[in-house]
Amino acid sequence: RQRELGRALALDERLQTVKESAIEMIRPTVYGQLIIILVYVPLLTFTGVEGKTFEPMALTVIIALVAAFVVSLTFVPAMVALTVTKPVSEQENAIIRTLKAGYAPLLTRVIASPLPAIGVAAVLFIAAGLLFTRLGQEFTPTLDEKNIVMEVKRVPSTSITQSQAMQLQIESVVSKFPQVAFVFSRTGTPDLAADPMPPNASDTYIIVKPQAEWPDPSMTKDDLIKQIEAEASKLPGNKLGFSQPIEMRFNELIAGVREDLAVKVFGDDFEEMQRTAGSIASVLRRIDGAQNVKVEETTGLPFLEIKIDKAEIARRGLSLLAVQDVIEAAVGGRVAGLVFEGDRRFQIIVRLNDALRNDIAALENLPVQLPRLTANAAVASVPLRALATFEQTEGANQISRENG
Repeated sequence: RQRELGRALALDERLQTVKESAIEMIRPTVYGQLIIILVYVPLLTFTGVEGKTFEPMALTVIIALVAAFVVSLTFVPAMVALTVTKPVSEQENAIIRTLKAGYAPLLTRVIASPLPAIGVAAVLFIAAGLLFTRLGQEFTPTLDEKNIVMEVKRVPSTSITQSQAMQLQIESVVSKFPQVAFVFSRTGTPDLAADPMPPNASDTYIIVKPQAEWPDPSMTKDDLIKQIEAEASKLPGNKLGFSQPIEMRFNELIAGVREDLAVKVFGDDFEEMQRTAGSIASVLRRIDGAQNVKVEETTGLPFLEIKIDKAEIARRGLSLLAVQDVIEAAVGGRVAGLVFEGDRRFQIIVRLNDALRNDIAALENLPVQLPRLTANAAVASVPLRALATFEQTEGANQISRENG
């Protein structure tokens, strides 16, 4: 436009020129942006670990492309028209001139004789299709982390002390393998509670030596896992599962489970869900390639159920709260005061010792003070067994919820 008029453009002329240029560029720009966006659309269909990993990236790129397209047709042309006031010149740099010099003759020959180019493109397309049929079906293949993590679970009623004792036996067995450098474990929930675990569960981290230092360097990692599983399975009371440290943590953070594949059962009837989960596990065990299929332990946690006889406490003039206070102080503990140490303070908790709290006979003999009929009346009490019944039952080990 400047070359046609032989002078710099005025503001209204620049605005009109930029408008015409933007209109001319809309169609090819839209096609170019759509082609790039369509490349990322399939990533939005991924599920599981792949979906959690690549969906945010695809959305970010698509949103950025759409925003850039809008800005390129609105803000950028307006700013060019307003700020570029001096005469401008258009010229190609050395790289573009060199590329054009080689590309122009080639393009001329292809246009003159298109069949060879079409044939080459068709051959490449067929080769790509054949290669696609031979690719694996897993989008994110499993990486070899070298080290092994062995998840050990026991019956829900196992105490932390018993779990540690059983875990030490497993560590002793695994440490005897010459391929293993050292073994360490974590049982229950740590102080930071970053990874809540029940006391009956342990994570065993097996750090292996470089494969060149193994007695048989040709042995695979899977063979080593099978040998470790065979030896550790000889110890009773343990359910074993194998994974890799980073892989296990990644699966747990994204899907809520540590295994590669999980089937989640939802419902309100715990017993029915447990039966359904057992049926699903039976079907999965018959599938070729399925290993370590197990159902999560959601029941079997022992409870001491204390049922208070409301009619009896009413006859003796007691309230339900008074009886519950006695049970709470004996079993759970009650705050009796505070201890100050500098600017820190600690509660003083009063309760029965562990031996008495686990002794049902001792709990049944806890004295419950009766209310005084008169101010001068002597203090009287009755044993707790006269006001309540004790029963050992099993209940839910865990109740899991998802999305509220």
